[in-house]
Order: sequence, then structure tokens, then C-alpha cells
Amino acid sequence: MAVEKGDAYRLLALGDSFTYGWGVNIEATWVKQLESNLRAGGLEVEVINAGAPGAGPEDYANTAARVIPILEPDMVIVGMLHDDFTSAGPPGIEERVHKLLAAVRKVYPNLTRLLRHERPAWESVTPGEEGGEPKRKSADENRALDANAARVNLEQVNAAGKARFERIDDEVKSAFLEGNLNPFLVIMALNCPDHYLLRLDLDSPFVQTCIEQTAGHLGRLNAMARRHDAHALVVSIPLGPYVNENSYRNIQRVGFEADERMLATDVPDRATQIASEQAGLSFYAVTDGFRARRDDAGLFFELDGHFTPAGHELYAELITPAIADAIASDAVK
Repeated sequence: MAVEKGDAYRLLALGDSFTYGWGVNIEATWVKQLESNLRAGGLEVEVINAGAPGAGPEDYANTAARVIPILEPDMVIVGMLHDDFTSAGPPGIEERVHKLLAAVRKVYPNLTRLLRHERPAWESVTPGEEGGEPKRKSADENRALDANAARVNLEQVNAAGKARFERIDDEVKSAFLEGNLNPFLVIMALNCPDHYLLRLDLDSPFVQTCIEQTAGHLGRLNAMARRHDAHALVVSIPLGPYVNENSYRNIQRVGFEADERMLATDVPDRATQIASEQAGLSFYAVTDGFRARRDDAGLFFELDGHFTPAGHELYAELITPAIADAIASDAVK
């Protein structure tokens, strides 16, 4: 990707691992497929993927502040996962998550160094910085790291969490201990089993606080976009347990609590919409499109929960009309 802007209408996609494309080839990501769909519709566009695993609304605003002045996009698409708005929640929730992240950092001391060497094209890298390029690890080495992470983090789980671990699916337990499953996923289930239930009551003080804080981050992002003559908008990214029967069952195998209301709730979208509108941003949701295929087990990876290539394809297909309309509206301003 060239940093210098050409004649094509430039879109910048911000988001977390669902936008980054965790577990799929870059051409299979919804970002690249959106670009292909828009071009097939006759639009001269380029869509830049600035997704980052583990990111949330505050990170999206920080990334926008760093890269918008450099990339000068015409439009900024903020991909908000169904649980993104709660990452900006009250201190009690933040403390639980921060403890988990601290534990992961202890196990993966070189993770931030590795990510610094995976900088996108718009960030400079000094040759030989911090001892040169990191050595690429084999699949066996990565499994060994994950297995070690599982053991170290499991030792730090409290008694209630350890009891929950003994009750989870044997296949999941084995995959976790053998390094064949993201250890953070299981550790979160053991420490925060109610993670998916926190978004079922729009009027709860917790959700209202999350909305307020998310709106602040999105407002900062929108201000940066406007300062550089870019149009920003928010698109909701469905999380499997809220739209898909198989994903709903699979989170319970990992150790999370679940409630059938999750498959019908509109709280994640409504909360994100309210935060977006308070920040002056348009909001688009495609949750109904995924729920129309709620029995399709091929849209999300079985235990990992991210979009499969088919999930990315469906998401791109569903958001393409809204993005095309937004580009058309932006062009006539």
C-alpha cells in the first residue's frame, strides 16, 4: 500500500481482530472483500485495514489520531464489535480485564516487540531496531508458548475459577492445556464467566456508563476525522453468541455463562448506536442479516469465535450497500 494518496477514494477501516482478519488470509478479510465489492459496483476506491487484535474504542481514537494525518482518508469506517462498547466500562470491569492482560503480558514478554516489527506501511521502522527482525516461530513453538501461557495463567486463577475449569468441556480443556486454543479465551471465561451477559439490559448503570465513555472516545475520533476533511461512520460487527446458534453453544463449552435472550437482544447494537450518535457519527448494523443464518455453523470458527472466510464474506456483502451509499452522499457534499 502506498502512503501517498492517489486518485482513488480512500477508506480507512479501524477495528479489532475481526477487522484485522484473525485466522484468515488478508484477501479473505471483510475489508478486502468490501473493497472488491465496491470496485465491482464501479467505484474507484482503496480500503486500508488498520484493525488491531485486542483493540477497543479508545484504541480506535488513538489510532485515528496517529494515522489520519498521514493517510488522509476520505472516509473512516469504525468496526465496532458487539462487546466493544463495554471495554470502556466502569473501573470494576476494567480492573478484571486489566489483570488478565497483565497476566498475558507476563507470559508473552516479546509480544509487544513482535507487533512493533509488524508495523503497517505508514509507520517507519529503523533498520536493526531493537536487535533486528524477530525470528518467526514454527507452529510447534507457538503451541508450546500457548501451552505455557495456559499453565501459568491457570495457576493464578482463584478457587472459583479453578472449579469452573474442572467443569468445562473435556475437549476444550485438552486443547487449552496442549496449546491448541487461545489461552486468553479460557482464562477470561474462568475470571469473567458473565462476560456475554453484561449487555442484556440497556438501562443498567453499567451499560449507561459504557455508552457515555464510548461516546467520548468516538467523539474524539470524529473530531480528528473532521479536522482532516474525512467522513467517519460506525458499523456494528456481530459477535457469534448473539447471532449464531453454534457460537452460542460453543461459548458455554469454553466456560462462559449464557442466556437465550442473547440470541434476540438488540442491546449491543442500540448501545453502540446511542454512543455513535452522541459522537455525531452515523451507525449501521447488520445483525439481522447474520441472525437470518443463525443455524449456519460455518460463519464463525468453532471455539475461537472469529469470522471464518464465509463470515467475512457475509459481513462484507451486508455492509457494502451502506458504505456505497455513504460514499455517494459524501461525494455530493
